[in-house]
Amino acid sequence: MFNMAYILALDPGSDKFGWAVLSREKEVLDKGVARSDDLTDIFTDIMESFYVEIIVLGDRTSSSTFEEKLIPYSRKNNCSIIKVDEHFSTLEGRRRYFEENPPWGLKRLIPQTLLNPSEPFDDYVAVILGERYLNRNS
Repeated sequence: MFNMAYILALDPGSDKFGWAVLSREKEVLDKGVARSDDLTDIFTDIMESFYVEIIVLGDRTSSSTFEEKLIPYSRKNNCSIIKVDEHFSTLEGRRRYFEENPPWGLKRLIPQTLLNPSEPFDDYVAVILGERYLNRNS
């Protein structure tokens, strides 16, 4: 059914989390932000669409809680959970968000470090975490 293995990267949080599915070539195939309570539903949907070989999990906020919830699913689907250092990942995710969604109008004159994204960008952080794993293990 599946012919390629993928990486599922998660940026865990107390209220919400970001997720991204990446190929080994760092291509982002899908990403999103969801409520933390919806983790198992989102995970189930992703597993139906992609053959996930590795779950990359940020190592800070709510990491242990997410890992506990994911262990039964990872065993059932025969995929590993690997924690990745989240240090500065939020800043990198924010930068990536603005690269892909540049400010317009008068906002483009304001330094990006002073701007707040207009929507949650946890999915961009998840992409950063997935790329960190792939960079370290390529």
